[in-house]
Amino acid sequence: MPRPLRIAQVGSIIFPIPPTRFGGTERAVSYLTESLVAAGHDVTLFACGDAVTSAKLIASRPAALNGTQVGNSLPHFAAHFALVRRHLDDFDIIHFHEEGMHFPCFMDVADKTVTTFHMPLGQPDMRILYDAIPEMPLVSISNRQRLPLPDANWAGTVPHGIPTSLYHFNPEPTGYLAFIGRFSPTKQPHEAIRIALAAGLPIKLAGTLYDQDRPYWDKKVRPHLDNPLVEVGASSDWGSGSHGQL
Repeated sequence: MPRPLRIAQVGSIIFPIPPTRFGGTERAVSYLTESLVAAGHDVTLFACGDAVTSAKLIASRPAALNGTQVGNSLPHFAAHFALVRRHLDDFDIIHFHEEGMHFPCFMDVADKTVTTFHMPLGQPDMRILYDAIPEMPLVSISNRQRLPLPDANWAGTVPHGIPTSLYHFNPEPTGYLAFIGRFSPTKQPHEAIRIALAAGLPIKLAGTLYDQDRPYWDKKVRPHLDNPLVEVGASSDWGSGSHGQL
């Protein structure tokens, strides 16, 4: 049998892994890490000390930054990536889950890395980074995600793997649609509302609203909240009766 791969998963230091509340990227990193361990690989998770994992854990700080009084997160990220760099020879592959802040630290060993982007890539300034350091192998979570950077060094497309045990088929759905995600222009909850109303179905929405997205919320989402078919609440209250998630 081939020996197990020595894999480093470099997670976030913003939210815990897995997240205690919201944090879609952190949840995806946790699922992937635990699945790789279950498959017999030698996996190390670089995260914060409050991470919960069956992999080896190397922490760059005691707890995730979210909820702490930190004036500048850049030194914390720099220390996080420096810690990974010190363990470079311990791994066959280093899997990053950031938007490219680590590129300058690992451009000389690009072939030993892969970076999954979990966010949209439409920000104009991001092309500056990819043009400057084009050798870093990238993974998209959908083919459409690649459209703003079609000529980047794409290694493949790997959708998020979600444990099927989390969702149970309901042959008699209770007749509503569900949206779970950030209330932001990139996630487009207003489009989910439009689809639900066009279909004549109620929709329940749950997510996070950041200050920078409040103008979008006020313009695109808030006007629908008086509609009895539109509900904003906690997803844990909904059970598994939805027709589907948008």
